Amino acid sequence: YHLKSKRLAESGVRDVFGGKDVQAFFNDAFTRSAENLDGQFELHVLEVDGIHVAIAGCCVREGKLTVEFGGISDADASLSPGDFLFFHMIEAACARGLNVFSFGTGDEHYKRGWCDIETRQYNLFLPLSMRGQIGTSLRRWRTAAKRAVKANDRLYSAIKKLRKSV
Repeated sequence: YHLKSKRLAESGVRDVFGGKDVQAFFNDAFTRSAENLDGQFELHVLEVDGIHVAIAGCCVREGKLTVEFGGISDADASLSPGDFLFFHMIEAACARGLNVFSFGTGDEHYKRGWCDIETRQYNLFLPLSMRGQIGTSLRRWRTAAKRAVKANDRLYSAIKKLRKSV
């Protein structure tokens, strides 16, 4: 939680993992999964000298491992602990015979470096009133703007810096 909390704060994003109820949920889910050996939830950790430097929480289902969240220590960023952890996770997933290793939703630079498959996600909004039509149009414009920003590395970097400073 410390790694994720720090990264979210640096990005100017609310810490959705900070609540005790959220932490209790994840603690219970990962502990129960480890005890039952059902493998539905897995926590992968890269540790150096007793310190967690990279972590990934995953869901395994129907031959597919999906990274749901992760955290990386800034202190060791130049050593690419996230890439090191992902390499070993992908290697282990292949050895287990899993068909797909997914980084989940969202577009991030590191995902493009590892992936050769991109799955487009779509939301469907069906407006049933004039108010709904206006809301749907605004949402569509917002989504298009976000997609354009994230597709432009320089602009996306600038937006993240601005978000940090606010």
